[in-house]
Amino acid sequence: DYERMEVLGDSILKYAATISCFLQYRTEGEGRLSSLRQEIISNANLYRVGMEKLSIHRYARLTPFFPKLWTPPDLHC
Repeated sequence: DYERMEVLGDSILKYAATISCFLQYRTEGEGRLSSLRQEIISNANLYRVGMEKLSIHRYARLTPFFPKLWTPPDLHC
């Protein structure tokens, strides 16, 4: 189930961002750490990292999605 994988991925991303902020900014207060973490996991930042640093767009499927025509990968009817 992709929804479970999405939740797991989001949780791991938030955990890693929290640890990174805590280790990098040990003297900052809770509010500042929370703001820094939100900046890391924001959609704008994730988009920038994905596009500029990882070139993840090369792996995206850029065709229109039609729910009635969709079948799971590797399922040939």
